[in-house]
Amino acid sequence: MLLPYTDLAGAAHVGRRVIAAVAEHDPVVSGGRTFPPRLVGAVAGSKPGEELSFAKLMKEATRALEQARRDGAELAVQP
Repeated sequence: MLLPYTDLAGAAHVGRRVIAAVAEHDPVVSGGRTFPPRLVGAVAGSKPGEELSFAKLMKEATRALEQARRDGAELAVQP
């Protein structure tokens, strides 16, 4: 999700709200097992005055997402 004119703190807040909304849903039952809904997210941004590059944002978000998965975190923020 792109959030123009939103700083990292604001984007992280939105990410946490989305994660919480997903977690409120009923679990999925398959093969006799129950799987609670879970979402892992990452936030990346650019610094004021820095040239904006979609490719760089995606690379940083992907790197943060991989780290979140390794750490078992719900949300990673890439400064």
